[in-house]
Parts: sequence; C-alpha cells; structure tokens
Amino acid sequence: MNWNKNLLWNYIGYGISLAINILLLPVVLKFLNNEELGLWYVFMSVGTFVAMVDFGFSPQIARFVTYAYAGADSLKKKGIVSATQIGMNIELLQKLLVVSRRLYFFLSLFVFILLITIGTYYVCSINKMLSLWQVLCSWIFFCIASFVNILYGYYNAFFRGIGDFVSINKAILLSKCVQIFCSFIGLYLGYGLFAVAFSFFLSGIFLRIYLGIALRRFGKENSFPEKKDSFDVGVLSIIWHNSWREGVVMISRYLIIQSNTILCSLYINLIETASYALAVQILTIISSVSLIYFTTNLPKLGTARVTDNVEYKNKLLSKTWFIYIVSYILMLLLLFVVGIPIIEYIKPNVMLENSLLLFVALYMFLEANQSLFVSYISTSNKLPYVFPYLISAASGVVIAIILLEYTDLGIWGIVFAHFVVQLCYNNWKWPYYVFKESKMNMVSIFK
Repeated sequence: MNWNKNLLWNYIGYGISLAINILLLPVVLKFLNNEELGLWYVFMSVGTFVAMVDFGFSPQIARFVTYAYAGADSLKKKGIVSATQIGMNIELLQKLLVVSRRLYFFLSLFVFILLITIGTYYVCSINKMLSLWQVLCSWIFFCIASFVNILYGYYNAFFRGIGDFVSINKAILLSKCVQIFCSFIGLYLGYGLFAVAFSFFLSGIFLRIYLGIALRRFGKENSFPEKKDSFDVGVLSIIWHNSWREGVVMISRYLIIQSNTILCSLYINLIETASYALAVQILTIISSVSLIYFTTNLPKLGTARVTDNVEYKNKLLSKTWFIYIVSYILMLLLLFVVGIPIIEYIKPNVMLENSLLLFVALYMFLEANQSLFVSYISTSNKLPYVFPYLISAASGVVIAIILLEYTDLGIWGIVFAHFVVQLCYNNWKWPYYVFKESKMNMVSIFK
C-alpha cells in the first residue's frame, strides 16, 4: 500500500469534505429557520446515538483486518499473533468479511425498528412549531438512511483495516458532492428540513455503492475465492470479546460529546441547541482534520505492533501527536479570525459567545487528545480504558443534569460538568499510560 498516496488522499478527502461542509453550512443557515436548524441537529445527534448499535464491531474488525493484511496466522481474543507469512492472509480476510456482512444485517434491522418506533415518538414530542407532516417525512428518510449506512458499515472498517484511505476518501468526496447539490436544489425550492434529510439519504447511498464496487475490485485483484466461506462462529466470538468493550467506549464518547445536544433540546430550547450544536460541529471538523495524519498512520502503528518494530512505532507516534497539537491550534485561530465573522455575517447571533466557544474548544481538544492515545493503545488489542470511560461519561451526564435542574448555567453547566470529570482522570491518564509503556517522555516526543 502506497502510504504517501493514502496520506495525500486523506488530506484531499478531508479538505474537500471540509470545503463542501463550509459551502453547505451557509446554505443550511440561510434557508432553515432556527426551529428547523435545531431539529436537524437533533436528528444528527439521534443518528450518532443509534450508530452506536455498531457497538465497537467496526474498530475491532478494522484492527483484525490490519492483522490479517499484515500476515497474521490467526486471531486472538486478547493480544496479537505475530506474522509468520509474507503478504496478506486471504483466507482470514475472507472469513472476516463473511462474518461482518451477516452481523451488520441484523444490526441495521435493529436500528431501523428502534428509530421508526421510539425515535419517531421522541422527534414528534420535541417538535412544537413545525408541520408534523414535514417532520415525519424528513424523519422517515433519515431512518432509511441510517439503516443503509449501518447495513454496509463494514465496508469502511475493511478499507481502514487495510489502510486504503484512497477508496474511502473518494467515496466520501462523491457522497458529499451529491449531498450539497441535492441540499441546495431542495432548499432553494423551499423543501426546508425535508431537503437536508433527503440529501443525507442520497449521500449515504452513493457512499456505499462506491465502496461496494471498490471491495469487489479488491477481491478480484487479490484472487479472493469465488466460493463464499460459511459463517464462522469462532471468528465472531473473537471479535465480540473486545467489541463490547469498544461499544462501551463508543457510548461513553457519545455521552461525553453528543448527549449534550439532546440535553439542550430537553432543558433549554431549539434555538440555543442550534448554537451549541453548530459550535460542536465546527470544532469536530477541526479535531478530525487535526487527527488526519494520525488516523492515516494508525494501520502502520498496528502493523508495527505485529512486526514488533518498537523504535519505528515510537517515532511515528511522536510525530503524529505533534502534528495534531499544532494543527488544532492553527485551525482554532483561523476559526476566530476568519470563520466566526463569516458565519455572523450569514446568520447573526447564531454562534456561541466567544468565551463559551473557547471553553468548548479546550474541552474538545483534550477529548480528541485522549482519543488519539486511546486509539494507539487499542492497536495492542488490549482495552484498559473501557470502564474509566464509562464511569466518567455517566458521571458527567448526571452532574450536567443536576446543574441544568438546579442552576441557571445552561450550556456552561453542561460543558463544565464533562470538562471537570474528564480532567480528573481520562485526560491525563491515557497519555501517561502510553508514555510509560513506550518508555518515552515529553523531551523525547518533541525531539
């Protein structure tokens, strides 16, 4: 795999995706009223929550695909089997694909039933001013889109596992272009919330079609057997061993970041919810772009684990962490100098006040930073951070609810609750864990 090409395409993919999001954002802000905007962000938060029905299968499958692609003979529930053959283990990759395909079918079916029942009740209950027919039509297409996205979610896990970020980012580019084109046309014609929901549906369809074609091409190029393997319960058992732990971490991350939008909609109002969710959306983009170099090199870090190349692994980790820090700070400055004035020009008073925005930015910087180190730890197929994540996330939500019930802190209270809880343990524990395990220190990191 050409890693320079992968890195280039990762930056191109994220760059163009970011540019399209920047183009889409003012269109959405202009054509959706505050209630529609707030409800759309609620849609996205609910969608993020439901996507957690994946329950850690995606990162675990991607990790095992990396091992098989590096030549591992078999899989273990805990730890790594060293590679003893040159080149990929095609038989093991095929087994992983068969298990993934069956697994994600049942997951997607469960998601659709959950959304169309409980999800519909929740969305209708918080809608106060919009047409019920408009909300229901928009929600139904959002449910179908979520079903399709999870049904073929293993595509993304497979390509991340083999380090093929070229195919992933080409697919993302195609889907984003479809989304912005259809959103613009639909919003211009006056379809409001329905337009953005239907565009989201179409973007997911195009993304999965492209990755499906790429997966079939990969199979032909690498002589995958025509006969499909039977479902291997043993492989599923090995995947499940750490997947449920990854799932706990996913739920915890949702509670830490995305649940705040739900709390805003329940305790404050849709207008302030829109302001908070917009800030989180922008800062999430900044975090994601800052982590591109690390994300692209994560399969290489996993391969270094399998081949036991300690010196290379430590050097690469140091470099990726340094690039993350510098990138986040530079893009945050760009947001305050250029981004906020543009957004305020398009839709005045939609952004959070600068002091609160800066506080949220610091909180999300620390969260993304610990996620970097946690992702690195996971390449060892050991997950010591599971229960600390869950306890911290649950504690943050409980404290946030208490502050919302008994104080007038509003959004400040929600963010402050999670900030303090995470700072007490997770923010410092996992970077320290990696430094200690790798026998590195701050001086060696920045050499």
